[in-house]
Amino acid sequence: MAGDQLVRPTGEPSRRDWIAVMSVMLGAFMAVLDIQITNSSLKDIQGALAATLEEGSWISPRIWWPRSS
Repeated sequence: MAGDQLVRPTGEPSRRDWIAVMSVMLGAFMAVLDIQITNSSLKDIQGALAATLEEGSWISPRIWWPRSS
């Protein structure tokens, strides 16, 4: 314990910190964009599959299932 030193933050984030933050923000933006595109084309997907309204109700959850686990 006597040899431990406290590291004090310099107050300014490093370039590495900014790259990490921007990467997370880009990933979140891409996820939201993907959701919006998918939701706007659900009717077209349902029509292409010739699915009824009841049968088409699985499309949106099934598209997002692999990403949520």
